[in-house]
Amino acid sequence: MTDLSAEEFEQLMSMLLNMQSQITGLTTTVRALIESHPDRESVDRILARQHLRLEAVLGASTAPDPTISTILSLLDDMRTIARRGPEGS
Repeated sequence: MTDLSAEEFEQLMSMLLNMQSQITGLTTTVRALIESHPDRESVDRILARQHLRLEAVLGASTAPDPTISTILSLLDDMRTIARRGPEGS
């Protein structure tokens, strides 16, 4: 890996912070949608399909990647929320 200039480092940090805030907002929104959706089984099926699609697109070679593992875990967590309902939160 090459050394980053101060400007490149600042740009990278800005992009990462922006991505983190987007993921946090997305997580909050998805959780609210899951908890308010009347058909939890449908939500669970949708999330399961998304999990499989993501794995298929990324392929087995990316499985050890911690970021991808985190995303897949997030989908699994959302499925758990969908199954148990807001009263279990």
